[in-house]
Amino acid sequence: MSTLPRGATVRRDAGLSGYERALPHLRKLRDLLKKQGRATEWTAYLSNLREEHRRKRRLLELLDGLQGRPIIED
Repeated sequence: MSTLPRGATVRRDAGLSGYERALPHLRKLRDLLKKQGRATEWTAYLSNLREEHRRKRRLLELLDGLQGRPIIED
């Protein structure tokens, strides 16, 4: 997606601290896109991010938090 800021990506070699450092930027991106009425772009971006990093369990847990999903479901 060319409309998203360049800094809104997660590096492939990022460790746990890298994921946590990315969260404030992702929250800001989410809020800005929603405020501009571009929520579908955020949803697509997050979906692509989850697919690209589907094996990174901790990252997926943090992304769940961005969506308001519980980390553990009953």
